[in-house]
Amino acid sequence: MDTKRNKALDVARGLGIILVSIYHLVYRPKDGVADNLIREAIWLEIPFFFFISGFYYKAGQRKVGEYISHKVKTLLIPTLKYTATLLILGGVYCAFVHDYTWQNFFRDVIFTYLRPEFSSLIIPEWGYGGILFENISAVWFVWTMMFASSLFYKLEGIFGKATKSRIAVSIILILISMAVYPVRKYFSWNLTGVPAFVAIMVLSSYFVIKVNYFYAFLAVIAHVILFQLCGTDSIVYNDLGTIGAWSVPVFCLQAFIGTYALIVFSTWLQKNFKLAVILEFIGKNSLIFLLFHCAFAVVFYDLFHTYIKPGPFWYMENINQTVTPEIFMKSLTVWSLSLMSCALVVNVQSKIGGVIRKNEAKK
Repeated sequence: MDTKRNKALDVARGLGIILVSIYHLVYRPKDGVADNLIREAIWLEIPFFFFISGFYYKAGQRKVGEYISHKVKTLLIPTLKYTATLLILGGVYCAFVHDYTWQNFFRDVIFTYLRPEFSSLIIPEWGYGGILFENISAVWFVWTMMFASSLFYKLEGIFGKATKSRIAVSIILILISMAVYPVRKYFSWNLTGVPAFVAIMVLSSYFVIKVNYFYAFLAVIAHVILFQLCGTDSIVYNDLGTIGAWSVPVFCLQAFIGTYALIVFSTWLQKNFKLAVILEFIGKNSLIFLLFHCAFAVVFYDLFHTYIKPGPFWYMENINQTVTPEIFMKSLTVWSLSLMSCALVVNVQSKIGGVIRKNEAKK
């Protein structure tokens, strides 16, 4: 598989964003069949983006410093720009609509960039974040990617690309992650998982993806079996699974077999369905869709007078409360409008960028 801009990988990214946004915005009965499938898919999507980052590295010609600089320009700076915009505009909106105070705003800004796990160590009485934090908290992924990428590139520079070195480094990283596991509750879960994410990146940088539908089918079966035996969803709650420290190597194993199945499926979609171009578009602009979809959802939830609970708390106030057809359809409508709004942001940004480049060319 060519590691230059690959449409199938963009389709896979786009599919991941679709699943993440459904996970955040569409109401459903807790622990039902649909809920379990969505949670399993989400658990796969988290390491998938790290896998792809390591996979692309092997074809790159940049030096370590150049790669980190590239990540800063394409990931860190845009994230700071987008989140600052969302926090300011969201703060003004919530002040008028949700009795949001400047204290709430200040707390959510701190929580967005430092995470509650760190902030609560300094100011315990602050508790958890408010409405802005809950709907921009996907920024945790960017910080984790930056930490993991920096460590990955440093290790690549030290140990090179020999197969034995990669395997040894990956094993050490997995062991570190397993050792940190017992004290994970004192830290942000996404940062304690960094060694495992880097192990995935190191191994995937030597991974060759050959499309085989039969093997992909077997991978899906294996992924589902591991999910049922070991659990997954608790990764969001300071955990990597339900089997203690052994969840870490299971996490890495499942990342590989699940990612293989996802990429094969995305390759098939890209070749056989014209609508895959939509997923490709979302995949190319995944950062905007990731950071903006919950923020737009707040506005649409207000318009439809339904629950405002995107983010990790997508269920009813009482988990035994029935998800009525009206609640489900409203949340589905909110989800659709949020994604369309994200696409609008991408197009507006593209047009503004085109105008700027045109003006610069005239000078």
